[in-house]
Amino acid sequence: MTYLELSPAITALRSRPEEFELRDDALHHLGSRHSFRFLSDGELRIEALCGCSQLRALPQQSRALHEAFQRSIASSRATLSRQACSGGC
Repeated sequence: MTYLELSPAITALRSRPEEFELRDDALHHLGSRHSFRFLSDGELRIEALCGCSQLRALPQQSRALHEAFQRSIASSRATLSRQACSGGC
């Protein structure tokens, strides 16, 4: 079976989270227009307008992307909290 290589998406999410958005409960990469819907910790569904949607991801890469996503969400929440408090908490 052929798998979609998720390393570029993992690296991009870690270093350039602004290239992603949460849309319809899926992580959406703005540049490639690929969406990643997490089904479980080690499984995700790839949604794309190209042939990538026919591919699966390796469980370990699915987990790594999910972990990077969770860190990005936590970091965003912390940043928003700091910004809100800077106005006079």
